[in-house]
Amino acid sequence: MREFPLDRRGFLKASAATAGVLSAASAMVMSGCDSHDESLIPKGVRPTTLTLREFAVLSAFVDRIVSPEPGWPTAEDTHLAQRIDRELQFHQAKMIEDTRQALLLIEFGGVLHLEFSRFTRRDAAGRDARLVDMSTGHDLEKQAFISLRLIAVFFHYTDEKTWPHIGYTGPLILTASPPPADNRRAS
Repeated sequence: MREFPLDRRGFLKASAATAGVLSAASAMVMSGCDSHDESLIPKGVRPTTLTLREFAVLSAFVDRIVSPEPGWPTAEDTHLAQRIDRELQFHQAKMIEDTRQALLLIEFGGVLHLEFSRFTRRDAAGRDARLVDMSTGHDLEKQAFISLRLIAVFFHYTDEKTWPHIGYTGPLILTASPPPADNRRAS
């Protein structure tokens, strides 16, 4: 049997090539969008920063994170995925890439638990179970889950439709100047 010695430089080149191939593969996987993904996106909505598949994963995720009591606004009522997607355009490329990678992990992370169905292909109970697994799973899963949940909850409760349910009467200054990054629902 012939051995192939791998020095430090060769190892680094091989590692970089492997990382490049994995990144390209994940980009290809997340860029495509099938009819099932389209069904998760509200009619007429097109993301501004994320790909259609990433937006579909985000829509399915926020729908499970924000499961309100009867009478409360839903993630769809507050246009949660759209507002998060629109907000990302005001952030640096690193933030956008981290969000994309977190969505990729949510969509295909079941493999870490020997479950081979995509997040968006599961029913509501299956999605909830997957999110529970992520919240108690590997550190990387926990970080992705906690970060996206924090963003979802923040944007949900900054929508005016949620304010009466939490006892918030609105800002004290009624005519504030609009910020450069505006996360309000598009009219």
